Amino acid sequence: MGRNSLLTKPRQAAIVQSILNGSTLEGAAALAGIDPTTISKWKARGRLPVGAKGNGAIYVAFLQAVTRAEEQAIGVALDTLYVAGLGQIADNGTVAVPGDWRAMARWLEMRHPARYGRRLRLDLAEVEEAARLAAEAQGIEGEGAEGAVLAAAEQIAEAAGARRL
Repeated sequence: MGRNSLLTKPRQAAIVQSILNGSTLEGAAALAGIDPTTISKWKARGRLPVGAKGNGAIYVAFLQAVTRAEEQAIGVALDTLYVAGLGQIADNGTVAVPGDWRAMARWLEMRHPARYGRRLRLDLAEVEEAARLAAEAQGIEGEGAEGAVLAAAEQIAEAAGARRL
């Protein structure tokens, strides 16, 4: 017979509430008195079919509750940024609290990262020089080694959305 799981309804409720209050999974684990890897294991078990390797519905429910709490916490943070960006209007129509464009800019970065997110700016001339120096320091001769390093650097830059300066 297996041992009882540390995942109890009160512990799950404490973890979910911590996340709703803005804690990271590590912080929520600490507040619930467990190791952060335990939460990761419970979430992983929640992705398995019920009954697989003794997996129970409790882990599926845990995964769903934690995922929902994370999304709700993100929603509250985004809403707060949005409201801070707009400011507040008093009942008489005057500006009670002016909006802050920085809050709205941050909201756009987070809500629409593909369009408004910060982009990595990478000077490929510096990368090329670093690759040449690295190849030279390692005693690698010829254009082939340096070319491979440069090709990899360009792939990384492209994947990161960097623009050639």
